[in-house]
Amino acid sequence: MSKIINLSDTDLKGTNLEDLSIEKIAKAMIVHRDEAFASSLQIAKYFGVPHNYLLKKIRAFKGFDKLIKLGKISQLKRTYRGNEFPYFELNAEVFTLTCMSFNDAKGQAFKWAFINAFKEISIQLLTERVRAETNQANAEWLKKRNEIKETRHELTDSIKEFCEMAQAQRGSQYPQGKCPYYSKITSLVYEVLNVQKPKGTQTLRNIYSGTTLEQIEYLEDYLVTLIQEHIQEDTKYHEAFDDIKEKMNERSHILRGAK
Repeated sequence: MSKIINLSDTDLKGTNLEDLSIEKIAKAMIVHRDEAFASSLQIAKYFGVPHNYLLKKIRAFKGFDKLIKLGKISQLKRTYRGNEFPYFELNAEVFTLTCMSFNDAKGQAFKWAFINAFKEISIQLLTERVRAETNQANAEWLKKRNEIKETRHELTDSIKEFCEMAQAQRGSQYPQGKCPYYSKITSLVYEVLNVQKPKGTQTLRNIYSGTTLEQIEYLEDYLVTLIQEHIQEDTKYHEAFDDIKEKMNERSHILRGAK
């Protein structure tokens, strides 16, 4: 969808060409498909030449037909007093070529005005594009982070079930009611990733991003699967933990081999 930044005929009425500022020239640019375009109508007015003369000049460019096929020149029509008249929209390259074809004093002055206007429009486009890409990247990161949080909650619940199984098998509660497998199982993730346990209230998710964050989710999801398998089989908790640790070590070699 085209976003048009155009200076209408009404805006130009009663305005001397000498009074046109770069700001007004910038408004005459057309932004299309994320690339700055200029209308042949506006160029003709700014340079003070007949529009038909400018169209002939553009049609005489070497490789004109190829420029049309490449989309660098768009052939359009406008309706004026019931009649249709042709005009062109030019991309930055053809626009610059057109400007360079005027060599008089007025042409030189407007040439630089147009070039500066295009720079301004291009910077705006680039800024908007970077902002959009950054917002998209942030949204994707937040989505991924939330997914990993859900996986972490599932792991915490699974460890709790594992502790309940271990306590039932022991026949007695752990000292002060603290199950050691919360820290033991969580530490397996640190060991596999070869990272230190975060200090204080920090978590791996607050420190790492990208591939490491994906590996955290992968390992925690794998832990949930292993724990649930042993709970369903009612494996002796010591044997279950040894098996979980061994399989996590195997994953360690796989992840390091993939780097």
